[in-house]
Amino acid sequence: MKDFFKDQFFKALEKNTIFSRADVQGNLIFVSDKLCQISGYSKKELIGKKHSIFKHPDVEECYIEELLKKLSYKKPYQVIFKILIN
Repeated sequence: MKDFFKDQFFKALEKNTIFSRADVQGNLIFVSDKLCQISGYSKKELIGKKHSIFKHPDVEECYIEELLKKLSYKKPYQVIFKILIN
């Protein structure tokens, strides 16, 4: 029963929240349904692409480099920044 609720929670989160996961090289390994809906890209188009596909011109490159550095620590990391949409 616990797994059922966990699965339902994740499905609701994926459907209603804009989020993604990337590997330490910055390649997208997961994108939520909501991110696809907002961006105009399909999951197939995004998986394997660099996370920088969403980089807005106002976001400095050093900020992205810091994000990738934190990802290399292999610990959860949350970031909120401006992105481009299709």
